Amino acid sequence: MMDRITRMGKTHIKRNRPLLFFLIGASIAVLTSCEPAEFKQVRMMTIDTIDLSNVPDGTYTGEFTYWKYTSTAKTTVRNHRITTLEISENRDNKYVEKARGVIPLIIERQTPSVDTISGATTSSKAFQKAVEYSLHGAITQTTPPVRENSGDTQSR
Repeated sequence: MMDRITRMGKTHIKRNRPLLFFLIGASIAVLTSCEPAEFKQVRMMTIDTIDLSNVPDGTYTGEFTYWKYTSTAKTTVRNHRITTLEISENRDNKYVEKARGVIPLIIERQTPSVDTISGATTSSKAFQKAVEYSLHGAITQTTPPVRENSGDTQSR
């Protein structure tokens, strides 16, 4: 009896496999479309390379805001090198924690233009942009202009 039920279950699944795949695909599409469009813009942003020879010694703060999140970078430069970097965000979750992996990369490579952390791309980009803005502010003492098509949503 149990053997017959098992065979019937497999037959039922085989017949309805296209429906099962459709439902799985539709569920994934719905879940991913719930993300704000602004997140995609953040992931597509370019991060400028900053010429540190133009950055005087000091500690500089930069912010980058997207959707309802703000990333703040406190960047310390000594002898035209990034020596310390503190990054904070107005939220705490697994993506923010994972994105903190960009901090040693930025210090090691001496530029905010580094690879993002896989699985935390949006938060990584926000951190990088905050560092970029802190260094731009060090050079110009004003907020850098937002370039068209860069995906930047708000800066300070």
